[in-house]
Amino acid sequence: MARKKGYDYFDAMYQLSLKTKEASLVLDDIINNYSRDYLKEHGSKIHELEKSGDAIVAEIMYELNHSFITPIDREDIVVITSAIDDVLDSINDLPYLFDNLAIQAVAEKSINMSRLIVEIVEGLTVVTKEFSKFKSTKKIGDMIKKVVELEGQADVIHSAKIKELFTEEENPIDVIRWKEVYDRYEKTVNNTEKAVLIMETMVIKNT
Repeated sequence: MARKKGYDYFDAMYQLSLKTKEASLVLDDIINNYSRDYLKEHGSKIHELEKSGDAIVAEIMYELNHSFITPIDREDIVVITSAIDDVLDSINDLPYLFDNLAIQAVAEKSINMSRLIVEIVEGLTVVTKEFSKFKSTKKIGDMIKKVVELEGQADVIHSAKIKELFTEEENPIDVIRWKEVYDRYEKTVNNTEKAVLIMETMVIKNT
């Protein structure tokens, strides 16, 4: 892998966040138009985005290993990159999970959760874009606050749906199946909040 002169770490992390955003939109499309065939047809798009994200991560790590000077500490770049990649990975896990659990149809709460994932990942994308200007921008703080609020909304939906499963669902297989799905949604949201809070910490550290 040849080094890129004047490598822009901030832009690379932003490009990774854009892959994550695109994956969240594809996931939302799958959930809103769900069928086994649609999942098979469009789930591969998310897998390709995840591979593209891995390529960006590899490029960032390569540059870090060959650069003398970086805009912020190397360890900070690694932590932020890994956190964003974790979000993309968790989105990528969902189509596999739907397939492995043989999900035939999705409930309204599932649609609500996929929409929240789109919104919260959009927040991550904004924070990542603004991160290079962290010394002068005010958007980061506002967007982090929004992400935290969205994570709270997701917690409410998750808790309500888990309670509903254990109090109303009579089929024990469906309880197991859907608990796994909703827990994975929750993990995706939590990973996204974690990523933006890490960047918030880095802003404080570097100002």
